[in-house]
Parts: sequence; structure tokens; C-alpha cells
Amino acid sequence: MRGGFRKNTFSISNINDNRITVELEGVLSAENNIDSVLMRIAENAVVVEVRRED
Repeated sequence: MRGGFRKNTFSISNINDNRITVELEGVLSAENNIDSVLMRIAENAVVVEVRRED
């Protein structure tokens, strides 16, 4: 279990200049909620933007 997910997949959907867009889809582990997982991702120094789509 990594990053708060029991199961996850990700794909790179766009690469241009110095920016890579990554799409992540997963099932949260019982002890995590989506907001706390997104906050941990956003705190990473190399992450420019985190966007949630329901």
C-alpha cells in the first residue's frame, strides 16, 4: 500500500516543455481520505498543481 491507496494506476497524459501531466486513479485505504492524500501529493516540491475530478 503506497501513498494511501490499496490499488492504483497512473498514466502520463501529456508531456511538454518542463511539465508532465500524470493522471492517478486508485482505491483509498481505509485509514485515508481523499483530501489528506491530495494534500500529501501537493506538498511535494516538484508538484506544481493537484486537481481533483469526481
